[in-house]
Amino acid sequence: MKRMGIVFLIGLISLAGLWQQVSLAAITSCSTSVTPTRINTNSSDNLDFTVNNTDSADIVWIRIISTSEQFEITQASAPGWPRSINSPTEVVFSNDSIEPGNSVDFRLTVQTGNTQVVNAAWTVETSDDNGGADPFTCSGNPTVTISDDGNAPVISDVTATSITSSGATITWTTDEDADSMTDYGTTTSYGSTVTDSAYVTAHSLELTGLDAGTTYHYQVTSVDEASNSSVTGDNTFQTTATASSTPTPTPEATSSSGESSSGSSSEESETTVVTTTPTPTPTPTVTPPTDTELPTVSLISNLSRPYGQTPTLTGWARDAGGIANIHYSIDGGRNWQRVDSITSTGATATTFSFRPRINADGDYPIRIRAFDSSSNVGTSVTYTLVIDQLPPQVGLALYAHGPQILTPNQQGLIPTIVGLNHKVVLSTIGGATSVDLLAGDQVFSLAQNQATGLWSGVVSFDKPGITPLTARARDGADNETTRSLNNIIVHQPGLVLDHNNQGLPGAQLTVYSFNPITQSFVIWDGKPFGIINPQTTDEQGNYHLMLPPGRYYLQVDASGHRRLKSDIFSLTTSSPITTNLSLERRLLPSFRQSTATIAPAPLPATIPASIPAELIGQELPELSQLVTGPAIVSFLASWSPATTEQLTTLDQLGNQVGDDVQLIGIMVHDSDAATELFARRGGYTTPLVADPKGQILEALPTAHLPSHALIDASGRLQRISTGVLGFDQLRALSNSVDNNE
Repeated sequence: MKRMGIVFLIGLISLAGLWQQVSLAAITSCSTSVTPTRINTNSSDNLDFTVNNTDSADIVWIRIISTSEQFEITQASAPGWPRSINSPTEVVFSNDSIEPGNSVDFRLTVQTGNTQVVNAAWTVETSDDNGGADPFTCSGNPTVTISDDGNAPVISDVTATSITSSGATITWTTDEDADSMTDYGTTTSYGSTVTDSAYVTAHSLELTGLDAGTTYHYQVTSVDEASNSSVTGDNTFQTTATASSTPTPTPEATSSSGESSSGSSSEESETTVVTTTPTPTPTPTVTPPTDTELPTVSLISNLSRPYGQTPTLTGWARDAGGIANIHYSIDGGRNWQRVDSITSTGATATTFSFRPRINADGDYPIRIRAFDSSSNVGTSVTYTLVIDQLPPQVGLALYAHGPQILTPNQQGLIPTIVGLNHKVVLSTIGGATSVDLLAGDQVFSLAQNQATGLWSGVVSFDKPGITPLTARARDGADNETTRSLNNIIVHQPGLVLDHNNQGLPGAQLTVYSFNPITQSFVIWDGKPFGIINPQTTDEQGNYHLMLPPGRYYLQVDASGHRRLKSDIFSLTTSSPITTNLSLERRLLPSFRQSTATIAPAPLPATIPASIPAELIGQELPELSQLVTGPAIVSFLASWSPATTEQLTTLDQLGNQVGDDVQLIGIMVHDSDAATELFARRGGYTTPLVADPKGQILEALPTAHLPSHALIDASGRLQRISTGVLGFDQLRALSNSVDNNE
């Protein structure tokens, strides 16, 4: 009996918990919509989901789900709402509220695939429980179509039908939904236009007020929802003659007695009255005047200040013939999208509004165009919209000598030679509009790749010595920031010396590299690295040479001197060759050769510290939530090929050290979704943490990609290593942190 009582009590507790859970999650009414409803394949777009709370309880949890894998959610935001992107097709917002009768917009940035999808369904679920208990699916059936923006509608079956003396109907079909327009007139200049803005595949436009028995020229145009247009060539049709015509009566002379005059006068004198029936004057056909006036369009919103988030912009458009449609562009007119709303379509004056599909800081050239009922197009001036959520920030930098990535040496210096070109690539956030690299009195301006957002340029140093390289970034709000990059050690080029120990101009230096396939030395191909091989020494006898990893020897030939052939030497990193090569004078013909040993480029006696000494042994609050013990924290970026190479080695190390040393990858300037997608595609086991705003990076004085911070068991910084580390190097690094060295 006691056992039955316990079971009964447990049952009551369970029922009470279930009742409480149901009572907390009682949303039974909400609606949703999404804009835009059509986006392009292989593009990044913003989708704005509006959630309307039509229930009596607060909505505190929202989940938005895509049913198509052709959408990958890369970012999500709503003011005041924390969010979690659980997968590429699902995001959850919670811990804020939508009160009854109110609505909130949730913005998702999605990357579309290369497959077109018609009306792909999205699901929006809500709950009044922060854990999402008993979610309710909102009504509204939000769907988004993915279309191929590059395909214009295909027009076919163009026909003139129902031809009368004063009208005709023009019909045609398209292979996708598109609007309708027909230009027509008595010449190929046309002059009259009829339109229909409905998106259909079967098109029909009626022409009225035409002249009877007249040949008309016409052409048709259709524009799809992605603003791709197709137009036909010239076509003709002829209106019919007047449907029923009455012959004009011939005038007759009539006598006062009612008898008709035969044309010969009577011999008797009498007065004859002649009456005639007048020919009716036809009513002329009135041709409406051709509308050639362009609509006027302008923004009302004030764009004189920067915006912290994308604003909703408003404006007005006017035209005597009525406004039919309005588009906007965020790239100065290269691409166009329809505005979100037009207050009074067809009116002679109307306002409009739209929220640009922008998800990053920057300066955006905004243009607006308006269409009237005669398909005249008026375009606004260019406005500049500045989005400035963050000050501009420079991220990690990558240096390359041709296809070879350069790595700092053990002293944290990147070596090069006076006059040699190197490429620098780096990332930024905060809407940078210009990035310059400062090296003493030299300034190198970088250019931005619009597709990737990365900045790159070529640097070449004109003075030997250690040169600190600094990046300076500016944005459209005139914010300016600087970031110290690497120290560059610039070496003097090597010399070829004659028998008097003077620089020898005109000597030929040839580099031979070992080919592991043929097991022989061949002339090295320096073109990918921007180096001529063989090369001729300049007027001072200088040669300019920097070699990637490999096995080599050098050969020098000069008139009146013995040939010099160096010893074979090996390089494990890209290195400048600066050894002075002394030739011996040749007085008589001789096959004897001179030799030389190639030594590493010398380092200066004093080398600046690669990181401030005061940071060594300090705790890093930015990493305290991530690091729970001895750790190697690697700073990486998804855009760099070095990241893939480094993560592969980190995964191998992780399999050996287990939990003894924590391995973490910080993905600098990558979003949560981009980081998750990168990890999933690569199948990496090393935990990756997104640092989209560069907050973790700012805590460390490192700028090279990749970089590695060694954290000891007490959470203090021990050292920073740079470059792609091999397994043995990582193993040694992990051993040093284990031993608290």
